[in-house]
Amino acid sequence: MSTLTALLQLRAATVEDAPRLARLAEQVGGSWNVARYTGSLAGSGAGWLLEAASPASSLPDPLAALLRPAVAAAVVVQPAADDWELLDLAVAPPCQRQGLARTLLAAVVAAAGASGATRLLLEVRAGNARAHAVYAAAGFVRIACRRAYYPATRSAAAEDAIVMALAL
Repeated sequence: MSTLTALLQLRAATVEDAPRLARLAEQVGGSWNVARYTGSLAGSGAGWLLEAASPASSLPDPLAALLRPAVAAAVVVQPAADDWELLDLAVAPPCQRQGLARTLLAAVVAAAGASGATRLLLEVRAGNARAHAVYAAAGFVRIACRRAYYPATRSAAAEDAIVMALAL
């Protein structure tokens, strides 16, 4: 456990966290926005985040959400009977390489296993070597490739998505 991990608390993400999660996504160049987080967390999705413990936690949810410190890392999943899908995992740039992604993955694996799921799925950009390393170290294996899944942008060509799975 890193020193940073010891200073953070893990808790379930709520709809009230959506604006802060969207700011985190923006920091890491992610595509998720407030509406997408809200839709997932208000629907059948689930999420966890790591943040500094704060006295604001004793306040009513909307006020506490405004006063909480920035989110260090977060994960959103789509639970299902047998397969859970990891939809989004982000770690704030100053907090990267401190084991926070591993901490979040462990929370997801524990929750999925407790629910009776047998597999955790995810997709990752083919060129995201750091994410591939994190997922491989957690036991995920490549099971498929979705060609040109991520559309081309002004600065980059279309990119493949690598589908990975972890047996629970």
